Amino acid sequence: MLVVAGSPVCVESPVFRLLAERSRRMANAARASSAATVMAGAMLCAPLAGCFTLDVPNPSFAVPRDEIAAEYRRLRETPQPLERPVVVLNGYRGTHLRGLNLGSDIARLTSQNRDDVMVVSYPLASNIPSVSQRVVDAINQRWPSDDPSRTIEVDVIGFSMGGLVARHAALPLGSSGLERRLVARRIFTLGTPHRGARAAVLAVDNAVAQMMPGAVFLSELDSALDGAEYELIPYAHTNDRIVGARNAAPLGRDPIWTAGTATFSHFTITTDKRVLVDMARRLRGERPWAEPSEPPTN
Repeated sequence: MLVVAGSPVCVESPVFRLLAERSRRMANAARASSAATVMAGAMLCAPLAGCFTLDVPNPSFAVPRDEIAAEYRRLRETPQPLERPVVVLNGYRGTHLRGLNLGSDIARLTSQNRDDVMVVSYPLASNIPSVSQRVVDAINQRWPSDDPSRTIEVDVIGFSMGGLVARHAALPLGSSGLERRLVARRIFTLGTPHRGARAAVLAVDNAVAQMMPGAVFLSELDSALDGAEYELIPYAHTNDRIVGARNAAPLGRDPIWTAGTATFSHFTITTDKRVLVDMARRLRGERPWAEPSEPPTN
């Protein structure tokens, strides 16, 4: 027997069961609200790179923040036609919105023509070669090529796994197993696990296995790199706990790195104005502001 509001209530009574069920629902709702608040906070914080940027200066990218901001404005106010289309490739399990935001930024800082930029996402993909075929097909559908063995020439920006997708799609046909080869003039990679991802410790699917340090897939990409027809331009963030700054360039090479953020550093590289400005200047045919160098830590 319990006493509720001064009245005895039997624990087996319908009244008690109703009160208990109502209490349980309120507790579950509170837990759900708390979890939703944490997730919402994480999603809101991730794009705010400037609010949490770590102070790690890079002598090879020694441009003050006020100059970066001024250059960002100049690029937006002075559109420049692109020499070739730009293809943005998303990361592993990446939402299409992230790719669209990156593609929109690139368009605004270059030609201001959204038709010059195509974004390809593959949130359910679990095998990099399969994604490569999908990407080549999408490019050829958007910009048809007269040559059945190759796409038209494009520039590629690959976020995370997207950089590996681009490198695989650009392999010679006999090596990639694809029906058509990606013809890339330049491949810009943002936080791409060229040497493997720090977080890839359990092969939950083929794509993760292909991104594990020491994976045969990565070795095959590296073996073809010296003879590649494209220029590879890798960018990295420090404090990248998913990939690692030094892992964001192939063995024997250094990335262009900038100070990452205290949280979500792997993801905020896609909104880092320093990276966006340097890529945009290269795409516009202007002098780059940054040079590759070894990151201070991985």
